[in-house]
Amino acid sequence: AIDFDNFTVHKEGLLRNYENFNKSSPLSQAAESLKKSIYKNFTTQNEKAAAIKRVSLQRFRSFVSTLFNQTYVEAMMYGNLTKEEAT
Repeated sequence: AIDFDNFTVHKEGLLRNYENFNKSSPLSQAAESLKKSIYKNFTTQNEKAAAIKRVSLQRFRSFVSTLFNQTYVEAMMYGNLTKEEAT
């Protein structure tokens, strides 16, 4: 489990990266604006910064506990394998 200090370090690092995007090259900023207008579900760096400010350790832990509840893996095995080896 992630502790408060580790969570805070990662959260602040992400926030700093998101907020520093405004200091990036004009080309990067223009590309972001273009993506925002083209893609339906595109999230800008400013939107990410605003969202991460609202995340608490408790909300993060709650999210992590349910993250893989509806996830499954599907694969196809081929070659010189028995059914037991593939399973």
